Amino acid sequence: MLKSLQELDQELGYSKIKEKDYYLLNQIREIRNYRCHQCYIDFHYIENPKEHDKAFQKVADRLHEDELRVYDLQQKIEKLRKSVERKHRHKK
Repeated sequence: MLKSLQELDQELGYSKIKEKDYYLLNQIREIRNYRCHQCYIDFHYIENPKEHDKAFQKVADRLHEDELRVYDLQQKIEKLRKSVERKHRHKK
């Protein structure tokens, strides 16, 4: 998916998304894998209520940090999506 996005970005003749943004997208992919496969396990099996809450808060804080990191990138990707949509709409 990342490769397809990069190809679409370059297809327009100028890149709207910088290399550092693609690096962040790859990190997001890794974060997604963690969220889907591991984060629940990181706190679910802790029996001590205080330790459980502490571990849960750590996961929640990480999620919030990730959200802040990706906001600007999401805006760039949306601009790219609209550009590609306009380009392909005019071809029809």
